[in-house]
Amino acid sequence: MFIRYSESSITSEHFPINSLHNTVLRMENGTAVCVEVTGGLETSRTISFTDYDVGDAPVKIENLCEDVFIVIRQKGQHQMTVLGQDQAILYTWDNPTGNRTLLWNVYNGKKSQESEIDITKDSYNPKRLTVKLVQSSSTYNYNDAVDGRVDSSPEDETDPGEEDEGGGDSVDGGLGLRSRLKTKAYKMTIYWVSFLDQQQRVVLFTQDPRVAEAARMMYEGEHVTWFSLISLDGISLSVINEAYEEVALVSLSSLPASWEIEVKNRWKMLEDITLVTWLEDKWKNGVDFQSMRMTKPYIGDLRRVAYPGLYFQHRISEHQTLFHARVYKIQIDNQLLDAYHQTVLSCVPTPAYLVKKKGPKPCIEFGMIRRVVPENNVDTFRQFQLIIQELRLAVDWGFIESIQDTFADLMPKEATESDKLQSDILVLQRPLEEVAEVMVHVSFSLRGNPHLTRDVQPSVASDVKEFLRNSIGATFTEVKDIELRLGFFERRGVLLSSAQMQTQVVSHYRQQLMLQIYVVIFGLDVLGNPYGLIKDITEGLGELFYEPLLDTIQGEDAFSSNMIRGFQNAMGHIVGGTANSVARISGTLGNTLAYLSLDDEFQKRRARRIQQQPRNMPHSMAMAGKGFLSGMKFGLLGVVLDPIHGASEEGVEGFFKGIGKGLLGLITQPLGGVMDMVSMAFDGLRRSAENDVVAIRMRLPRFINPYNGLEPYSWYRAQGNFILTSLREEQRAPSIFVDFAPLSYDDRADLLFITDRTILCLSKNRFSPGYDVKWEVERERIMGIPEVTDTKLVFTLKDKKGSMFSGNIIEISSSSPEILKWVQERLERV
Repeated sequence: MFIRYSESSITSEHFPINSLHNTVLRMENGTAVCVEVTGGLETSRTISFTDYDVGDAPVKIENLCEDVFIVIRQKGQHQMTVLGQDQAILYTWDNPTGNRTLLWNVYNGKKSQESEIDITKDSYNPKRLTVKLVQSSSTYNYNDAVDGRVDSSPEDETDPGEEDEGGGDSVDGGLGLRSRLKTKAYKMTIYWVSFLDQQQRVVLFTQDPRVAEAARMMYEGEHVTWFSLISLDGISLSVINEAYEEVALVSLSSLPASWEIEVKNRWKMLEDITLVTWLEDKWKNGVDFQSMRMTKPYIGDLRRVAYPGLYFQHRISEHQTLFHARVYKIQIDNQLLDAYHQTVLSCVPTPAYLVKKKGPKPCIEFGMIRRVVPENNVDTFRQFQLIIQELRLAVDWGFIESIQDTFADLMPKEATESDKLQSDILVLQRPLEEVAEVMVHVSFSLRGNPHLTRDVQPSVASDVKEFLRNSIGATFTEVKDIELRLGFFERRGVLLSSAQMQTQVVSHYRQQLMLQIYVVIFGLDVLGNPYGLIKDITEGLGELFYEPLLDTIQGEDAFSSNMIRGFQNAMGHIVGGTANSVARISGTLGNTLAYLSLDDEFQKRRARRIQQQPRNMPHSMAMAGKGFLSGMKFGLLGVVLDPIHGASEEGVEGFFKGIGKGLLGLITQPLGGVMDMVSMAFDGLRRSAENDVVAIRMRLPRFINPYNGLEPYSWYRAQGNFILTSLREEQRAPSIFVDFAPLSYDDRADLLFITDRTILCLSKNRFSPGYDVKWEVERERIMGIPEVTDTKLVFTLKDKKGSMFSGNIIEISSSSPEILKWVQERLERV
């Protein structure tokens, strides 16, 4: 598009309307018009025209060089602007649709001397080059020349002045003045400085280093008046609801320190794990590394590089503020004991071969430099950068509702209809630096049990949500590990308020999410994630070709190892992607069959089994076999037990319902077990092929005794409460954990649990990693303090009709008298 004033035949340069930009257009008689293009995907494209104001021009160029002409032009354009000594110009783009990069050179200089100017930030650059000056015998007066235009035709590929280095040249100031003058080539250094003068970007050229240094010191030479540095090895934040349950855990943790040795003036990471472990152990135990030099088995200077969980630096000077923060590892865990996804947010580990080459990268890094000069009305961000590495996000609906319930008091109340109408009116009345690319692996499920402490008001939306969550709808809406790529956001050299910047960032990433809808649809488990399959195969074939050539092109002699790695990655992606699709489809069928079985206990056991993350391929196969056997067992038992349970609850009608439910379970549960076996087996194959690293909880959920309140975290209590709550509901009475102890030091030792109501003895299950209740007795039945006799602890119980213990005595045997003594003291205390 181009514009012109009414009743004028002179038009502006063309400017694009298919991209967002802000451009100053040259108009007639030295005037200018600013055009801004906004909107697009969510709103209509808007083109706004405003009068030129101070600071709107992309750059102001000043030439303070003596007897040197400066030539500037837009990259890809032949039109040039020449500035003589002590001349300045407000420059805007000759072609708004072209590449917006500014080039500079001296007049009659070689084309190889031409270089770029970064007008988007404060910068400083000296450059030594050849300059042709008119000899002093000449009568030409440079001060009489003004800035003008020099047009070069596309056919003229010869750089003027390259033919004769010391002879005469023609000088054209763009005003028709052409004189044959004698010139001579000189070597000199020209400095250019880019800085912000109030709202206007200025680029200054000078030969005087003092002038350049003074201009540079305007934005860099301030003394620091405040400096703070925080470096933490790790920090954790627990989120606890009103029912004294830990809902989430946010943790920032460090990475293992690395040791590097200097070889041929280059620092290389030590790869010998044994040596690195020995050095780290000596370092932590206070060994003095004064010389920091290694002589065996390698020779060279040594240094230790730490990667803290949180690094934060803050500096303040008279006009500038700097923030720099790094987080090497962040993780958010779902601490609900029945969580569907135990790890909500985690960083995807960097491949080992990249860590060896470049070291570990922080998961999140943020940098900002802000300059505020109140007397000049200047408030700018010299740098604003946010870099986020690859993340993995896994959320279930139960966790979302639990978090909402925990922070319900901090959330805004729902607006009334009149308030909503007023808000819409206000929106209608309003006139309509770099964030790096974000890649997130997303998993979402409507499953998960919410832990609520407040009453939920019934509504149509909540009823629909509950129907979908508790029905087959949760199966068809489940996605696992789909890859969302959100393009980076970047703005350079623009004047925006904080509200405008925030709006643009939110709008950009909202548009990016809308463009990724097809990834979500084709990533559904019910379809087998066809998008992921095609992506894995494409990436595998690409790495098979590029990996062997990458380091070879860069000059490293590692072709054979790269060839092996490329082949491994290709096979991992192809085999893993295929296995992943089969696992997704069979897992969806397993979910459907489990729902159709109408057996709540079978569904709960299956959910607990699926939530266990296999450690390796054999463990995956073992879990797959257990899933098949579990389906067969529950199917056969349901035929016998369901009619009995139905008759005991609803009489004859319940008996016949139980028969139908048992026969249905006899079909669906074994078939579901087969589907689960296939899903787990192929999922294990995928993990093995892709070397997938599973993120696990940083620690077990915190146990909070409601009678004692919040206490420092205890792994011992957390483990005891986790074991107790993992028991099936029919195996124990509802109670609050108090303490527990193993009865021996063996791996399969029985466990004695003390709760606020009962005492339980648990034995390890032979066919699963859990425990079963060996016996349970109420605490109120215990008479007095138990007695310790040799290797036994004897409980005397009150009489109770129908008691399973003959003689009303329970004996607990243990090979360790210290354990029995501890149990006795603990029971006496409670």
